[in-house]
Amino acid sequence: TVYVLGQVKEPAAIEIPPEKPLTVLEAITSVGGFTDVANTSRVRVLRMENGTQKALDVDVSQITKQGSKNLDIALMPGDVVFVPQSMF
Repeated sequence: TVYVLGQVKEPAAIEIPPEKPLTVLEAITSVGGFTDVANTSRVRVLRMENGTQKALDVDVSQITKQGSKNLDIALMPGDVVFVPQSMF
């Protein structure tokens, strides 16, 4: 299970499909996408690794606008994807 929170249309816990990895963009898409005030260039993945919380920043706008699929990381069970609000 991963959790998608913040400025997404329907924040939710979603299951990682067993047959293939779930990426950040796929997780956000599966909860309805971004809200109008989402900061798509500062998406953060919070991950516990060896008892330490790590924060991985993902620029989803680079993935969607430039097609930089290499920036779209695979999620691990327990990850939290947080989409912050854009500061206008």
